[in-house]
Amino acid sequence: MGILKYIILIVLWTGAAKGAGSELSQLIEMGYEKNLSLKALEAQVSSLEASALSKSSLESPMIGFSQVEKGKSGQYLSIAQKFKFPTKYGLEEDLQLKKKDALLSQWADLKLKVRARIITLYFGIYSVQKIMALTEDELQTVKDFSRIAETKYAAGKAAMHEAMKAHVAQTQIEADLIALRQEDEALQARLRAYVNQPRTFRLGPFQEKLPLPMATGSLSDLNIKSQVIEQKKAELEASQLESELASYGYAPDFQLRYQDRIAGEELIPRSLSFEMSVPLWFWGKSSEERSATRKALAKRFEVAATIKEVESSVEELSSQVASQKSLLDIMDSALIPQAYTSFSSTLDAYKANKSSFLELLDAERSLLKVQIGYYRLLARYVENLTLLETVVGERVTDLPI
Repeated sequence: MGILKYIILIVLWTGAAKGAGSELSQLIEMGYEKNLSLKALEAQVSSLEASALSKSSLESPMIGFSQVEKGKSGQYLSIAQKFKFPTKYGLEEDLQLKKKDALLSQWADLKLKVRARIITLYFGIYSVQKIMALTEDELQTVKDFSRIAETKYAAGKAAMHEAMKAHVAQTQIEADLIALRQEDEALQARLRAYVNQPRTFRLGPFQEKLPLPMATGSLSDLNIKSQVIEQKKAELEASQLESELASYGYAPDFQLRYQDRIAGEELIPRSLSFEMSVPLWFWGKSSEERSATRKALAKRFEVAATIKEVESSVEELSSQVASQKSLLDIMDSALIPQAYTSFSSTLDAYKANKSSFLELLDAERSLLKVQIGYYRLLARYVENLTLLETVVGERVTDLPI
C-alpha cells in the first residue's frame, strides 16, 4: 500500500486533470439566485426605482366641503392643488435615480463578492479534502512503517524506540485528521450559507485534480472598473443634486384653489385663488444649503480616497497573485517530484538497512509537508485571485462567472 500509493499519487499529480467544470458554475448560479443578501439589495433597488416616478408627480389634490349660514344656507365644494417650484420635480426624480444607481453598483459589487467567496470556499474545501486524503494515506504508510520496525526489532536489526516512534507519529496523524475534518465541516457550513442550502448539502469527495486558475491577460495592465468606485461616484452625483435642490429652497411653492356652490342658496360667489409660499425664515433654508454643500464636498473626497485605495489594492493583489503562481509552478514541477524521489530512495535504503527509521520518517513527513503546502498555497492563491477580480470590477481569470 505504501509504495503503490506514492506511485499512483505522482502519476495523478503530473497527469492531465479535468477542470472545475459545471459544478462550480452551478454553485455560482445558485449563489446569485438564492443568496439572501443579494435578494435584499435587489428589492431595495426596485424600491428606489419605483419611488423615482412619485417624486416627479403632483401631490394628491385636497377636496373640501363647507356649509355656509347667512340667514339662508348653502353648501360649497372646494378643490385645491399644491405645486412645487417646477425645477424641484426634475431634481427630486434625478436624485432618486442616482441613489438607485449607487445601490445598483453596491449590488454589483456584492454579486462579485458572492462569486469570489463561493469560488474561494470551493477550492478551500477541495484543498482540505485533498490534504485529508494525503493524511489518511500517510496514516496507512506509518502503520506499514510500524510493522516493518517491529519485524526488524524482532529480528534484532532495529531498536525498540523505532517502533515507538512510529506509534507516536500515528497518534499525531490521527489528531491532524480530526482537525482537518472539523475544518472541512466549517467550510461546508459557510458555503451552504452563501448558496442558502440545507445542512444535508455538501461538496466532495473530489476525485479529480482541479486545474490551476489562470489570469486571462496581463496583471500589470488591468482596466479597473471597480463597482465600489462607481458607487461612490453615484453617491457624489446624488449629493450634488441634493445641494442643487437645497439651493431651490428659496424658490416659492404654489397652491391653486377653486370653490363653487353645489346646493342651497348662493351666499358666496364661486372663487378661484392662487397662493405662493414666501421663504421668510431664510436662515433655515440657508442652513440646509450649507449642509448639502458640505456633504457633496465630503463625497468628493470619498471618491478620491476610494480610487487611491482600489489602485493600491490592485497593485498589491497583482503582485501576490504573480508570486503565488510562480511558487505553485515550482512546487508542482520540482519540489514535489524531488521530495518523492528523496522519500523513495530513503525507503529503499531503510529496507536495505542503510538508513535509520528516523531518516525514513523524516523523508516521508517532508514529502507530505510539501504536498500539504501546495494545497494550502492553492487556496490562498485562488482567494487572492478572486479578490483581485472583485476589486478590479470584472472577470480577469478563466474561472466561471
